[in-house]
Amino acid sequence: MISNAHGGQAVLQQVLYIGHAPMRLPTRIDHPCLSFSFEVVDARTFDAQRLLASPALEDNILALLCWSGDMRELVRTVLQRALVRGSEVAKDTAMRLLLLGGLRQAEVLVSEEVEEMPISTGAGPWFGGGKRHGHAPVASRRPAAGGG
Repeated sequence: MISNAHGGQAVLQQVLYIGHAPMRLPTRIDHPCLSFSFEVVDARTFDAQRLLASPALEDNILALLCWSGDMRELVRTVLQRALVRGSEVAKDTAMRLLLLGGLRQAEVLVSEEVEEMPISTGAGPWFGGGKRHGHAPVASRRPAAGGG
């Protein structure tokens, strides 16, 4: 039905994988009342430069999931672009980068870059508000590995 509604074009369903671990997802579901397959695409296979070149800040943020280069430089670039758009946009961007940074094990890196910017997020221990606001460095606030 869907194919007929679109001029007979093949129907393809894709799932975007954004996790950190190597991708090991099934690509098919077979049940008595449901059967379909899909392609799983790893976000790291996308060209991050195209997302970073976009004028849309949302695209720039998503580049973090695809990036294979200097992560610190990417985060710094995106934060600087956000700052130009105002403090609320910068705050929102910082929070999004931290969230997505967790998927690339880059939370500390993102936090360090936010601390170098005049961004006040008020989001607890990871984001105290930036160096210019007199908070302790991130490294001194992160719990020790294995500590409870």
